[in-house]
Amino acid sequence: MNRIEKQMAKSSNLEAAKELLDIFQELSAKKYAGWVTNIEHFLWESTLQINENPSTFSWRSLKRYQVLEIIRLSDLCKGWWVWKDPDGETFVSLDEMKQLYEGWKSSSSELAPLLENETENPNFLMYKLRQVKI
Repeated sequence: MNRIEKQMAKSSNLEAAKELLDIFQELSAKKYAGWVTNIEHFLWESTLQINENPSTFSWRSLKRYQVLEIIRLSDLCKGWWVWKDPDGETFVSLDEMKQLYEGWKSSSSELAPLLENETENPNFLMYKLRQVKI
């Protein structure tokens, strides 16, 4: 059994856990060669804001049906995927993810007042960087 299979074994539904990981990896691969830093938090936030739409998740191409599929798979497997160094992709319970997200949100919200007013960046590098840890 490889490392990913061991992680999936923590879930209540192996197939749903694998599909959820595939989605995370596919979304990461669209922008980068590897796991996108904080993608687990951005996607979690997208699920929380499904009815509000304005998410800090910067890839606006993420459609409502994709977020609904992420929610469905997460509910089926009773967990979420996160990146933990040095292990890599790690399956965590929904309760643990809630705690991880709240910690991440608390630490990243300290930057919001400094960055949200940055409107004249022609490269949009500063666009909604509330999540960035400096």
